[in-house]
This record gives sequence, structure tokens and C-alpha cells, in this order.
Amino acid sequence: NVNLYKTDRQDPFFKPHQNVVIEGCRIDSIVRDGIWIRQCENALIQQCEISRTGMNAVSNGCWFWDCIGSVMQYNEGWECGSPRGNDGAPFSIDNHCIDCIIQYNYSHDNEGPGYMIFGREGDGYRNIVRYNLSFNDNLTKTYKSGTACIAIVSEVKEALVEGNIIVAGSETYNIL
Repeated sequence: NVNLYKTDRQDPFFKPHQNVVIEGCRIDSIVRDGIWIRQCENALIQQCEISRTGMNAVSNGCWFWDCIGSVMQYNEGWECGSPRGNDGAPFSIDNHCIDCIIQYNYSHDNEGPGYMIFGREGDGYRNIVRYNLSFNDNLTKTYKSGTACIAIVSEVKEALVEGNIIVAGSETYNIL
């Protein structure tokens, strides 16, 4: 059961898809996003390989948007692009997410950071990035002046980042 928490979201128009599972996928050489999960509750993405996304546009390899209680785990992401100097992460919790988790993933050799939590309008909270490995991420100097490997961006509330291993590459200037 992926539902680890109950939400207190008060939005009468939010009718999420329930219990979506994506597993065992191979996503490669995509112009934009690899896997984009939007408006889901209790979604699970696991055992996927995501590479060479964002070849021509701002994107992330695999990300949640407007989701509740969803989990990304046991995935590998590499060579995700950041052609305009933004995003380029293989794994991200993005706009309006509550109680989402990124755990036990392997990120390496990406233009952006390995993992991101992005807040918007202060209504995303209690998201977790834990027990992941980031190796040689943030290969472009244009991305936030070389800040890697876990990026916390905008109005993030009550986030937990713990137990991650970060191995910086030669282009990594700062680690957050």
C-alpha cells in the first residue's frame, strides 16, 4: 500500500487518479519529459530506467505534479538534459505535491541535479527525498551556477531530505 499519509488538501475540484503504477519501463532519447505523473493519489513509479530526456526543451526525467502520497523508488536516471539551464533532473517532486517520496534511486551524469523538490504557492508540503545515490550530477555550469545534487526550489514547506549519498563530479561547485 503506497498511501503512507492522509492529506488535508481542501480543493473541491481536485479529483485525482487513484493507485497508478508504472514499473519496469525504459525511457530513452526523449525531447521533453520521460514520465510525468499529474493529479494522482498513491501513484507508484519503480524499477524504471530513464535516460537522455530533455533533449530539446526544459524537462525532468521522471516527476510528480499535483500528486498526493505517491512514491518513486528503485529507478535509475542518467544523461537527463537541461538545454536552457533549468531542470534536467531525473527525479523531481514538483508543483502542489503533498506527502510524496523519492527513495532508493540512482542518479548519475545528468545536466541538472539528481533530485529536486519544487514548491509553488506554498501548497506543497511534507515531501521526502531519502536514501538515494547521486553520482556526478549537474554537469552544466549554466544550472544555478553549478549547485548540485539535491535542489530545493521555491516555496518548499516541511520537506525532509535524509540519508542520501552525493558524489560530486568535476563540474559540481556546490552541494545542497
